[in-house]
Amino acid sequence: MKRYTTNTTNRIIVVLFKLCVRFLESLGKTFKISYEKISIIVNLYIQGTILMISGLLPLCASIYSIILGVEWIETLCFIASLGYASLYLVGYSRLLSRYKNTSDQYFYLCVDDLMDVAKRWDIHYYIVNLLIFVVWWLSAICINVFAGLWVLT
Repeated sequence: MKRYTTNTTNRIIVVLFKLCVRFLESLGKTFKISYEKISIIVNLYIQGTILMISGLLPLCASIYSIILGVEWIETLCFIASLGYASLYLVGYSRLLSRYKNTSDQYFYLCVDDLMDVAKRWDIHYYIVNLLIFVVWWLSAICINVFAGLWVLT
């Protein structure tokens, strides 16, 4: 691990990472799919799709608000939500074009990408993996849901 973590933090990170790996391995065994393929399916396609759909929630909420009665704030929310949703759609299309299918080569391409991020941030690969696929993903979904709810109020 890199110098920014303590031994206890290292252990926690390794345990959390191994839990994620074990979950994906058992999911792969259930569906008779390799670990590499199930990782691409779950981490990129399923999580990516859920994140993209949640990114559309504020836009859907603003459209619903406009249907109920147009005021200047609903129009402003619609414009902001349209831009926000566009970012998610562009990001999702870039993800799908980079990782075209579930072959093992795309798993290793993803690992290489995560290793590059870890090197740039000067942290361990496990931390980057957990930050992106767990912490950031859950945070982004929560933000999208709350933004959609805020638009409706």
